[in-house]
Amino acid sequence: EEFFNVAEELTPGRILHVYHAWRHLAWEIHHGLRRIIKINPSYIIFSPLANFGTELIVDRIKKWAVRKGVDVEKPLQPMDLKIEDY
Repeated sequence: EEFFNVAEELTPGRILHVYHAWRHLAWEIHHGLRRIIKINPSYIIFSPLANFGTELIVDRIKKWAVRKGVDVEKPLQPMDLKIEDY
């Protein structure tokens, strides 16, 4: 039976995908909390924890990617995709 082999399956492209997905999630949490706190100020206590937690996760993923030899700061190049009608 086959098992998910992390060393083979996590290519540089997939590592970049994981990093950018988490970075976007952190951005969403940071900006979403502002709106939520305006509606319900009692949630302000969760803001530092949420911001710290997401920054910590993104930082750890970045360090892990660098150890794997992936430059997460390198600008992403758009893919030249063409959709063909069949």
